[in-house]
Amino acid sequence: FGTNTKYDEFAYIEPYIGEHPWYKYFITYWMVEELAEKVAYYNDDMPYGGLPTVCYAKVFEDAQNRGVKVLLDGNGMDEQWAGYDYYASDNPGMVQGTKEPSSRPDCLQPDFAAVKDNFPWWLPMGDRLRNIQYRDILHTKLPRNLRYNDRISARVGTELRSPFLDHRLIELALRQPDIRKIDSGVHKVLLRRIVEKLVPDSILLASKRAVQTPQ
Repeated sequence: FGTNTKYDEFAYIEPYIGEHPWYKYFITYWMVEELAEKVAYYNDDMPYGGLPTVCYAKVFEDAQNRGVKVLLDGNGMDEQWAGYDYYASDNPGMVQGTKEPSSRPDCLQPDFAAVKDNFPWWLPMGDRLRNIQYRDILHTKLPRNLRYNDRISARVGTELRSPFLDHRLIELALRQPDIRKIDSGVHKVLLRRIVEKLVPDSILLASKRAVQTPQ
């Protein structure tokens, strides 16, 4: 996003990189049209995550040009350990960041709408927080993200892996009581305790930063 510091996260990353090599990729408005068309094509014209996905496509292109074939991402940690604010909400929307209904049944023909099945995401886990996590992991957020991220990675011959989605980590997290995930307004409590001797307080105590892309 050019030089607009409102959307720039480099200042939060740079102090912790140390001597490790890293690369900054910038996307400008004249790149968006071409990249957006490619992302839509490789997602079979299904919806995708807007500008963040377009930017991700640029990262994969540049990684491929540097000979990097395998990339890792952090998908899964916030879903396993209740990292998002809405996990503490009384009215968590079906789509992250919105409390409005995600479906519009009034747009359907009445005879078609009459045969719908209610989505039973609230049933399997036995308590409110784990049911929301189960919904995000199995049915809504992660399946959506993984679908378009995997496709835009494969588009340029790179392979995107999500190591935190190991089923053993998910099963471990879903067995934990709420107090190990959210305590006194702090999210991902157990993870913070695990790394408290490894990272500075500026990371350990930082809240989740929601950086909205300027679309």
